[in-house]
Parts: sequence; structure tokens; C-alpha cells
Amino acid sequence: MFQTSIIFISLLSIVSSCSWNQNEIKKLSKLENEIKFAPQDDEEKKLLEKFSVENEEPPLNVESKKEIKALKTIKPKVPAKKITRIEKVDPSQAADYPKDLLVLKETSQVIWSKFKEVFSTGEKSYLDIDYMGMTVGKILIGVHAPKVMNNKQVHHFYAKFKSAPFYSALYELDDQVETFVMKDSFTPIRFNLIQRESKQDIDEFQIFDVDNLYTKAFSHLRRKDKERKKDWKGYIPERFVDAFSVVFFLRGLPLESGDKYTIPIVNKGSTILLNCEVIGVESIEVLSKTVKAIKVKAFSHYSGKTLKSGDMTFWFSHEKNHEVLKVKAKISLGSVYAEKAEAP
Repeated sequence: MFQTSIIFISLLSIVSSCSWNQNEIKKLSKLENEIKFAPQDDEEKKLLEKFSVENEEPPLNVESKKEIKALKTIKPKVPAKKITRIEKVDPSQAADYPKDLLVLKETSQVIWSKFKEVFSTGEKSYLDIDYMGMTVGKILIGVHAPKVMNNKQVHHFYAKFKSAPFYSALYELDDQVETFVMKDSFTPIRFNLIQRESKQDIDEFQIFDVDNLYTKAFSHLRRKDKERKKDWKGYIPERFVDAFSVVFFLRGLPLESGDKYTIPIVNKGSTILLNCEVIGVESIEVLSKTVKAIKVKAFSHYSGKTLKSGDMTFWFSHEKNHEVLKVKAKISLGSVYAEKAEAP
């Protein structure tokens, strides 16, 4: 269900077969589920500790800014110390580092240089999911306050989704996803997936060690008659996004008509390439209004077994923040749509 290359395909595929509980709509805005993953060894325990949220980055008020400015003007006398320089080893030069990932270095740097933050802390966006002419679910996508993780300042993006009422008696779903992305380079360092459903619970976390260009991913599935743990690992490119942060990355690109981008996405130890082309600006109906939208076609391909190729179309707002207005994803049984909805 959730093993597709782009988060929207994942979300749309899930809700197309599940149900929406109206009494739970307000819970969409809360990340109330916690990951329940028992480390199997000391290595996993250390990873969870290392890549845990240290604290929220507090907003600076006017007085705080003045104090920081005043401190910067003070130049204390510090005795000179002999500095021993340690040459940093470039992990991409390792003998077993994949050559295809090395090739991505130059092209990705060009694309990342065009990226600008257009999202804002506290923003929330609701999307209705339509399949075969019926609204089958709702998704909330938002931005929490920045955090600190592994001594790095990170953005905190999240999504929560529930299914529609007419299947609620058959299948209940309460899923969420989070990603933590470094502010200075827009590169993710942790991805969490939590699925709480009638027939199964799934906890998954992925760690992206950007210093050593390496990733490790762990999954724990629990059913009444089955329990399974899996893990993946592999090298990663210098610049990449995960299956959720890609949406925020796309929003921050210029998205000029004719632009083409090849974006590396890392998921469960594998790297896929998302090929995007900006088709142009067109008028679409959103919330009973005609608005201008930027149409972007996206297609992903891969060589591993943990991801599925995806064919998608995005419509982003023509405004500066490039808000997601509509998404179309092709699945095995037709197409699923996500469209901007009113907040409940």
C-alpha cells in the first residue's frame, strides 16, 4: 500500500480502498500516534537516539535579537591555540560507492541551487480524495515549527489521512507520515511512517546519514496472526529528497513553462529518479472557483524491488507559495485524484 515512490500515490492508493470516519476529522491536525519500534540491537537503539528530536527551535523576539547582536560585538581575548586540521574523507570516493549516484552530483547541485523556501511554519492544506466519482477520503498536509535533530536545524513536515464514511464499518484507518529536512541544504535526515488500521499496524523509520552518504530503514508490521520486521540499507546521493519532502521541494522550484527536473528520491535503501516537466499554466476549477495553476507531469522509475514506478500530474497554484491544488495519480485500476478542500 504505502510502498510507492511518491507520497501522494501512497496516500491516494490507501484511501481508495478504505473509509472515512467523520467523528475523527478534527484529529487530522494532531500527530497523536507515536512510533512503536523496539530496537533489535544496540545499533538500532543508537540510531533512534541519535536521530531523535532534541528540541524545538524557539522563535526569537525583538529583545533576543538585540541580545544576540550585542554579544556578536564583544570580542573576548582568547589565548591562541594550535589547531590540528583533520582531513575529511569524502564517502563518495569510496571504492564501492555506486557510480550512478556519483553522476547525480553535478546535475542535482544545479537543481538545488534553484530551490527557495515558499512554505511557512503553521501552514495547513486539506485535500479531498476522489476515486471513481466518489470522495473517499481526506488528507491534511502541514508544516510544524522547526526542530533540532542530530545537532542540525530541520524543517518538520507532516501529513495525516483518514478514509471515507461508507467503509468505516469494514475498515478503519488512521495513518500519518513525518519527515525532518535540514534547513541549510533541504536534505532529509529522518522519515517516519505510522499506520494504524483495523487489520494491521506498521511502524517504519528511515535514517539518512548525510555525513557518510548512507541510509538505513526499518519496518515493523503487526497483525493478529503475524509479526514481521524488515530492514534495508544502502548508499545515498549528496542531494536527494524522500517520498514526502519531494512535494515541498517541487513547490520551491521556479516551475517555469518548459522546465525539466530530475530529482533523486531515496526510499528503503534505494534511489529512484523523478523526472518532472512543467507543462505550463492553465485554468482549473478549485473550490467552485476558476484559478490559474501550474501543471507539472512527473514520472518515476527505479531498479529495485521496494518501489513502484509512478505516473502523476500536479497542479500548483500560480501564486508565490505554489500551493498544491490538485494531483492525479494513475493506479492499476484507473486514476485517483486529490483536490484542495475546505478545512473541516
